[in-house]
Amino acid sequence: MRQLIIARKDLNMSPGKLAAQVSHASMAFISWAINCNAKPVMKYSIVNVYGKELKTGEKIPKIFFGAELAELARQTRAAGRDSFTYRTAKDGEHTKYEFCENEVESYECKFSIEKEVYEQWFAGIFTKTICEAKNRNQLMKAITMAEELGLTEGEDFFLIKDNCLTELELIKNRVTYIAEKQQLHKENCPLDGAYLIYDTKEKHIYYRAENDYNGGRERVGMGVLMAAYLQRFYDEKLMDSLNRYLAYVERELYDDEHSLVANDYGYDNHFQRLYNYPWMSLLFIEVYQLKKDIDYLYKAYKVMKSFYEQGGDHFYAIAIPLEKLMKNLWVEK
Repeated sequence: MRQLIIARKDLNMSPGKLAAQVSHASMAFISWAINCNAKPVMKYSIVNVYGKELKTGEKIPKIFFGAELAELARQTRAAGRDSFTYRTAKDGEHTKYEFCENEVESYECKFSIEKEVYEQWFAGIFTKTICEAKNRNQLMKAITMAEELGLTEGEDFFLIKDNCLTELELIKNRVTYIAEKQQLHKENCPLDGAYLIYDTKEKHIYYRAENDYNGGRERVGMGVLMAAYLQRFYDEKLMDSLNRYLAYVERELYDDEHSLVANDYGYDNHFQRLYNYPWMSLLFIEVYQLKKDIDYLYKAYKVMKSFYEQGGDHFYAIAIPLEKLMKNLWVEK
């Protein structure tokens, strides 16, 4: 008997991340059994202050031998409660009884393991086979095959979904860096609010009208990342940064009246570039998902409509967000 683990190749996980994910997968079935069967063991006993009369079922006060326990029981009944938890403490040679909050001391767990699984795997050498799936679709095919064999997800096989804690920390650092280092703060300047290149050697923001040094194009991707991050982790300073960037975009890059996306600030479109349109549409979609302002979704739609009217159906652009756009439009229908 062996355990089969399938890992996605296309995620390009680091060795450490891959090892962690495979470990999660290997432990999934046993951790599931533990979680389903674990019961808390309380540190202190719960004492009932009433019993029941056998014939009538009427509550009758219990009699406690020991003045201190009897007093705790009296106070409990006076407070309208049926039970209490207590602990003892040494006061010299005297044992003192006092009310306390109960707490979990440990967990006990009991479940059965099939004879073959125990004898051939647990009592053996934990044989495992690690396979790769080229992408998500190939992994989903494996899941379909398992289901066709009568296996159930969450019981017989397990799909591991990463919490992305390492990646989220990286993303947090990235969006913070964008807000603190890459956003221009210069009143009365047309680039005020723009996300720009930061020269790490010279320690300052860098702008040049030429191609990928300007205030538009792929720099819009920084706004996309900021809006996507804020959907999950709200931060007032980052939100202020995004709002300042959106003011720049709608003032300098996006012409709402004609649904045109400029190549640089000042509606500079001397170089007409269709690549810019999907980026702008994606930005507006992410902002819509963040703010739930349907105007942004409508702008995203108009941008993509303009993209196709200008020949986008024969142009291979980056990150065309049609599926995401359609899903959100369908929700607002």
